[in-house]
Amino acid sequence: PAPRAAPVPAPAPLVIPPVIPAVIAEPVVQIERELPTLAEPEPVRSVGERAPQKPEPEPTRDDPATPSALQGLTSWQDLWSNPQALGAAALMGLLYLLMVSVPAEILNSTLESNAHRWRRITAWAAPFTARLASVGATLRSWGIAGPLVIIATAVAFGFADPDFGFDVTSLRLVISLAIGLVLVVHVPNLITAAVMGTRFRVSASIITHPSAIIFAVVGVLASRFLGFSPGLLVGLVIGLQLAADARATDRRRAVLVRLGATYAIAITAWVGYSWLEWVLADAQGDVGFLGVFLSETLAAVVIEGLTSLVVALLPLMFLDGRTLLDQSRKVWAMVAIPVAFTFCLVVLPSVEALDDDAPLVTWVGVFLGFSATVAAVWFGFRLLDQRDARRASSEDDAEASELADSSR
Repeated sequence: PAPRAAPVPAPAPLVIPPVIPAVIAEPVVQIERELPTLAEPEPVRSVGERAPQKPEPEPTRDDPATPSALQGLTSWQDLWSNPQALGAAALMGLLYLLMVSVPAEILNSTLESNAHRWRRITAWAAPFTARLASVGATLRSWGIAGPLVIIATAVAFGFADPDFGFDVTSLRLVISLAIGLVLVVHVPNLITAAVMGTRFRVSASIITHPSAIIFAVVGVLASRFLGFSPGLLVGLVIGLQLAADARATDRRRAVLVRLGATYAIAITAWVGYSWLEWVLADAQGDVGFLGVFLSETLAAVVIEGLTSLVVALLPLMFLDGRTLLDQSRKVWAMVAIPVAFTFCLVVLPSVEALDDDAPLVTWVGVFLGFSATVAAVWFGFRLLDQRDARRASSEDDAEASELADSSR
């Protein structure tokens, strides 16, 4: 019989275990690593070419070594590299002598012949001037008039700097200007008093003029209006008063001594300024507070000294130039020519260095403006004279007609 096949067992059922969700899911932490950045390669430079320098931060006014508006004065190095400046200074000096001295004489004669008119016109300022004189007398009695006038004038001059304000640079500027005023105003008066007393036996006393502050303010306002700097109109801050018995010759001698001393101090300061600029040029920009302070103080002495001489030599009433011109035109010219030349050579070029919008043509415009003002004053008084003449003629005609009628 055939073999019987064995029975095949049934497959066991498939048991799937239940899926139990995780209670807490573990966070996936991703670790990020910063890849090292490669430095940019330096540009290839040719042989001898220097690496570019990083720009230096701009100086602030609170930095004691920040320059002010007194920087940029012409030094002897500038003249050595630019000899054409000598010819330009000679031309400007000639313009000063012609366009200031001649109109000044016309103005003097016009004011003298019309003294009764302009004194009546300026009578409104009499109370103010009287009060100012009384204040000056009080300050002189206290012994503080001189320092107060010097400080007030220095502060007024400080506003010639367009950035002048409450900062360290402005404070240093005022100190430099005050030292300059002492050297070019007070020291020459001391020298003059000593010379007049020992050489000519004429006693002299130093007095202050508070009204000079007005001239300082006017000069600063004019400079800001016309756009040139430095605008330092140095008036007679501290003057010299000779004894009442002094002769006219002694007064002219005192004027010459004072002007000569001021000119010598200004020239000496200019030489020192030029030498200091030459020394500081080797410092490669690391000048420091002391170097800037000394440089600006010497520049203040030069500018204030030469400007005061130019103003004093104007042949106007109450100025030294009129005293010298009354003595001799030759004496006045011998003093005015070197002063005008030096002023145009040293001070005027600094205008372009400080402000590009104020070329030397501006100063020519100032001279022309002065001449135009003198012409306007002369023409105005001329019209008044003609009016008075017509009025007097009409009055005479009226009186003549009345006499003719009465005789009939």
